[in-house]
Amino acid sequence: MKHEVWVHETLENKPREAPKVAPVKRTRFKSEIPAQLPMVTSGKALLDLALGCFGQYPYFGDDLTDEEMDLVGGFIEAVQDWGDVLDGSEVVEIMRAGKAIDAMIVDLAEHGFLVFAAVERQRLEGGVGPSQMICLLHLSVARGSDRSVVVKEDGNEMNRG
Repeated sequence: MKHEVWVHETLENKPREAPKVAPVKRTRFKSEIPAQLPMVTSGKALLDLALGCFGQYPYFGDDLTDEEMDLVGGFIEAVQDWGDVLDGSEVVEIMRAGKAIDAMIVDLAEHGFLVFAAVERQRLEGGVGPSQMICLLHLSVARGSDRSVVVKEDGNEMNRG
């Protein structure tokens, strides 16, 4: 009975205060924001960028047909999903995912699309833990004929994102 009295007095007489938690915010650094995204031609290269990223900034055209939306959207979702689940996975699983993404990049190319990607570092602050640096993936899928695709002097294609 003593316990019930203590609980009643404690909960009734003293309002519980929620712990003070600073709002979570991300800080971007101009020097870290990619001005152009290099073309990515293999699933392994894309996974090397995506693994460990906290999230992504997807870019795609606004003039896609329904079939193209499924193709491009499915690819972007697959990269995000693989990036989320593969951290800490066995090497063979990462290799299989790279091969699957590679096949999707080939399929996109057969439909006239190119893939571009780069990583941006940001600072995450607030919440319950200390501030930390995080990475976000900039992932763009663009038609090869899109105005945003630029061919550099060395022949490599870039996307302005």
